[in-house]
Amino acid sequence: MQIYTNTQTNEVVEAMRFNHETKDYALVFVTCYKEPGFDEKFFPTLIIDNMFKVEIGDWIIKDVDGEFYALMDDTFSERFVIKDANSVDTKEDIQ
Repeated sequence: MQIYTNTQTNEVVEAMRFNHETKDYALVFVTCYKEPGFDEKFFPTLIIDNMFKVEIGDWIIKDVDGEFYALMDDTFSERFVIKDANSVDTKEDIQ
């Protein structure tokens, strides 16, 4: 996961692109917080909290409150930019 900033709201989030190389890591990372699973019928599709369907190429986002959601690549690319690696990333910094 990398740190990104929403260009519209200045919210700082962690995000990763879901693809064949990251699918196992995505499952492990999200499992630490929620109960995701792969949809065997449409593999590899990741389901988070029975609410969010993550397809190959989509982005998995964890906000400052620890909630997960998904965005399609084009939407993510329009709204988020990678945050400076040298900056501090704490919840207090973005409030």
